[in-house]
This record gives sequence, structure tokens and C-alpha cells, in this order.
Amino acid sequence: NTAHTYADAGTYPILVTVTDDDGASATKQIVVTVSGVDISANQITGNEGSLQTLSGIFTGLTANQAYNYRVAWGTNNFTDVTFTPTTTTHNFSQTYRYLDNGSFNSSGTYSSSGAYNYKLTLKTGSVLNSGTLVAEKTGIATITNVAPTGPATAYTTQSAVTFAPKSYTLGTFADPGKNQGTTGAWSSAETFSATIDWGDGVIENYTPTAIYNNTTFVNDIQLGTRSHTYNTPGSKTVTVTVSDD
Repeated sequence: NTAHTYADAGTYPILVTVTDDDGASATKQIVVTVSGVDISANQITGNEGSLQTLSGIFTGLTANQAYNYRVAWGTNNFTDVTFTPTTTTHNFSQTYRYLDNGSFNSSGTYSSSGAYNYKLTLKTGSVLNSGTLVAEKTGIATITNVAPTGPATAYTTQSAVTFAPKSYTLGTFADPGKNQGTTGAWSSAETFSATIDWGDGVIENYTPTAIYNNTTFVNDIQLGTRSHTYNTPGSKTVTVTVSDD
């Protein structure tokens, strides 16, 4: 005799093959129907900074039995819920905001690339994250980086005099990304770099100030004012580029 534990309910074909020492063999198929609680849930795909929804259904439940489930979002952050179904099925839906594209590896170290691995665990009982495990489901949350966007107010035509320094107001860019600490806490605004092509052959690189708004979930990337001196007359096209990390 041999034993095997199935993690999910369903129908499984088993192939048993016996081979003798002359290389001849015979194969027999056995179909095993596994009953129990099953979880169906969606994969998560979206942009950083946007609210994402994990929804699905529990099936094979015991009516009027208390259950609790935990969604581990793959960021060391969790959502815990209790419920008591009146039938053998129960629909669920939870939301979470991934503030940055990235992932955690098996050692719990954060990377700014890859995808998050979420896990949904269902247990019996009304005590959060406690009781007997009855089902679990894993999935992928693929979160895409969002590029910075330019000022809401367009730049206007400016005038200048050769050999006379002048300050130019460059406004505020926006970006939804926020860095994540290695423990899963969203720690700080992303870092950004700015490049100004003054249109006369001079290119200036600098680091703007980024302030994360915890209400709008957006970075205000403040470019401030920059001074420049033109040495030749004529029309100049100034290009401002902001890049995230």
C-alpha cells in the first residue's frame, strides 16, 4: 500500500506501471475523485499604485460552519476575513493596492522587477488565521511600472536675453510608484532623475524632490526652478525628461 495527499478537490487519473527484470511492463489506470473544499480565484494584473481585486469562490463548504481565510498579498501584508456560509459555496472579493512593481524572493528580499506571489489560505473556525487548514490557493500578481507624467499645466513660451541668467519654473511631474521595504512596508517615494535639454547643446542632469501623497497615492515630483544662460540668440526648444527608478 502507498499513500498520497491531494491538495485540491477534483478528478485525477492515476497510472500504475509494473515492470519485470526483462523490461516487460503492464499499465493500469485508476481514476480517483477527490472531494473537499476548492478555491477558484483570478490572477491579478494591473498598474502600480492602482487598487487591485482578488475575487473568486469557495466550493464544497459545510453550510453554517464558521471559516476564516487569509490573503497573503506577496508583500508581507495580509488581509484576514471570517465568514459563515449558509450554503456549500461562498463568493469572496478583496482589494489591495500594490504601490510598486516588483516581487519578493523565497528569502523575503524585495526586487523592483518580477511579480508578486499571493496565497489564499482557508481554515475552519471564527478565529482569524487559526483553525484547521481545509484549502489553499496560490497565484500571481503582475504589477506594471507606470511612467511619470508631465505637469498638468503646459509650459508657456519664455523670453530671454543673451548672456543674462534667467530662472525657469519647471513645475511638478507625477508618478504613482512607491518603494517597498524588505519587510513589506511601503517605505518611501521612488527616486527620480531629471534631464533638461536647453536646446542650445547644453544638457543638465539633476535629482528632483519627490514627495509621496498618501491620500492620492501619487508622487509629486517637484522640479522647482532652474537657471540657464543662453549665449546665442534665436528660438530654443527646451525638453524636460523625468525618469523613475
